[in-house]
Amino acid sequence: MRYGEHEEWLNKEYKAGRIERPQYFDERPVLHESLSIVWDIFHNLASKRVYGYAANPIQSTEIFAVLDGYGINGLETRLEYYELISALDKEWLKIASEKQKEENS
Repeated sequence: MRYGEHEEWLNKEYKAGRIERPQYFDERPVLHESLSIVWDIFHNLASKRVYGYAANPIQSTEIFAVLDGYGINGLETRLEYYELISALDKEWLKIASEKQKEENS
């Protein structure tokens, strides 16, 4: 999450020998294939995030509406997806808040 927008550039610079291998390349998590749909849904929702003074959390109604759109049914499955997406959102909000604090100090 922290280097997403710069990952391509970092990789290009490393392969060209202009920088050392970023430590992040070895530390980043590997997403299991079965969770790729969760990441896709989170990314879809996060890209449409509403901002006020700061970033707002993704609303549960938005999550469940997207789950409907993906055809994800079954109460247990929907709740599991909701919990995973909410956890991703919570972490994203934490990182965004830290970044905003750094920029404001």
